Amino acid sequence: MKFVTDRQTLGKIEDWADELVQRIKVEMHNKGLDASGNLSSSLEYVIENEDDGTHIKVLANNYFIYAEGGRTAGKTPYNFVDILKQWIEDKGLSVNPKQDSKFAFLIARKIRQYGSKRYRENKPADVLSKPMSEMTPRLSELLENRLVLYINDELFH
Repeated sequence: MKFVTDRQTLGKIEDWADELVQRIKVEMHNKGLDASGNLSSSLEYVIENEDDGTHIKVLANNYFIYAEGGRTAGKTPYNFVDILKQWIEDKGLSVNPKQDSKFAFLIARKIRQYGSKRYRENKPADVLSKPMSEMTPRLSELLENRLVLYINDELFH
């Protein structure tokens, strides 16, 4: 059943989704999860109608899962040292380019062998739970109100 068809309700859902994305960005900042700003800038939402209903999806760069939960030991991207060199620079840890390369290489080797510190200590930076728990009641209320209007329209018109 598709009962969210009016622009006003869709606009309210879009406002809700936008605020959710903004709250996730704040949580990322609070937990130091976004050194360069690229990861939080990649966050966006889409609202899609599928066979089983309407879905609000929050999308981000593919490394979001590693930033939040850490990386297991084992295979890494072919340019992992370069990625870490950029991270070192973004974090403001850079001393000089030659030392940065050595530092990045050593970090990459340790992550390949043992996994990242966040993973080893099993301390994910949960940036989704707080915004979701704060925002979900508002979405539920919005949809409940729309459902009541839909039922009243269908029954009495």
